[in-house]
Amino acid sequence: NTLFFLPHEIDHDTYETLIREIEAVDRSERITLHCVTVGGATDAAVAISDYISHRGNVDGILFSRSYSCGPMIFAACERRYVSRNASLALHQSAFSWEAGVTQSSARSILTSIDSTHTIIADYLDRASYDAYDKSYWRAIVERVHHDSAEYLDAAFIKSVGLAKDISEYRKDE
Repeated sequence: NTLFFLPHEIDHDTYETLIREIEAVDRSERITLHCVTVGGATDAAVAISDYISHRGNVDGILFSRSYSCGPMIFAACERRYVSRNASLALHQSAFSWEAGVTQSSARSILTSIDSTHTIIADYLDRASYDAYDKSYWRAIVERVHHDSAEYLDAAFIKSVGLAKDISEYRKDE
């Protein structure tokens, strides 16, 4: 079992480093990914999530908090475990608006935000029990603003099937 940690802040450089390190591990070997992060660049997080989901054999561990795009990466892990103090924080995606943004590029940015919400909801949907579908998760993401968050505590995370208690971690091997 090889151990990796999500970077404190996710960006393109940390994405490249993490994927390169995971690629060096034989695909038959199980990986443990500690998913404590403040989030960061959504595109990098989507790429990490897609890679982890495709690779398989990745266990997500959460002992503290995973913010922003971190919950999507956690949900992409094949098996997930949380400690009693763990929490996930979801919020709407945001982009920086630069001076001189055209109406066309503004529409493109809004379409990208909508697409990101759908991707996040899809990962949470696939990881949770059937009763909690993509529309349920999308509603959570969209009901909070970027500068606030919806906090999901460990009890809730376990109740919807997103993760098992950390005490089950070694038992599942």
